[in-house]
Formats: sequence, structure tokens, C-alpha cells
Amino acid sequence: EALPFVVKAREVDVKVLGTAFNVNAYSQEKDIQVSLLRGNVNVFSRESNQLLAQLQPNQKAIFDPAQNICSVTTCDAKVESSWHLNYLIFNGATTQEVWKKLERWYGVNVTLINIKEENRYWFTVKTESLTELLDMINKITPMKYVLKGEEVVITYL
Repeated sequence: EALPFVVKAREVDVKVLGTAFNVNAYSQEKDIQVSLLRGNVNVFSRESNQLLAQLQPNQKAIFDPAQNICSVTTCDAKVESSWHLNYLIFNGATTQEVWKKLERWYGVNVTLINIKEENRYWFTVKTESLTELLDMINKITPMKYVLKGEEVVITYL
């Protein structure tokens, strides 16, 4: 806490005060998300230096830079930051949320066909290969997939 630092992530600055946190600021995504595991963080607009959020553990700030709107929700910060422990946890995630994370995890581009927005997924990825994972998800939600190099086309049945 005596040595705060600032993480610059696209349109926000995250002031860190002796803590464990996660920042999701991918350029191809609309929102910037900051989740807090322990300690304190303050999220500021880089443009105006306005305080957007003061987070407590298990809270997440979601900032939409296009509309300059920030909301704070509760979250399971262990789930949000599990990637740094070399696994991913999905706890009620939508099909789109699952594949967005898995694209990054496996370094592939995924095309989804015939997805059903109401589908939700609960599972953990540890050491499974992409093929093992595709076969596992196929058991949860029937689908066909074609894997060609870094391209994956998934058609839900």
C-alpha cells in the first residue's frame, strides 16, 4: 500500500494499492473489465482522470469507453483470475463468453454457427488439448466441429 502503482489499460488507469486483481482490456472487445481478488483498486478514466470505481474484493468494474459508463457488479474474483494459475473456470458462461476465452487460451479463431443464446456452461479447463475440449463440450451440447490449423468452425445441432 505504501508504493501504489498505475496500470494503464486502453482508456482507463487502474491505481493499485497492495492487492491482487485482474484487468481485461483486449482491443477487439467493447468493454474494459477490472476485477479485484484482494486489497483495493481505483479505476480512473484516462481521458478525464475521473474516478470511475473504487473496488472491494469480489467486485468487478465494467467500463464502456464508447459511452463513458462504468458499472460495478459482484463477481467471483477467483474465477475471473484463474487463467494466471493455468486453468480457466466457466461458471454459468454463455456460449459466446466460453469461446471468446477459449480462442485466446488455445490461440485459434472460432466461428460459431447456430448458437443458442440460452445455453450456459459450467466446467474447468486445465490441461486438456483443444480436441479433448471440443469432444467434452460436444457431450454437453451436441455439435459438429471442423479443426483446420488455427481455424475452428463449430456448428451447434
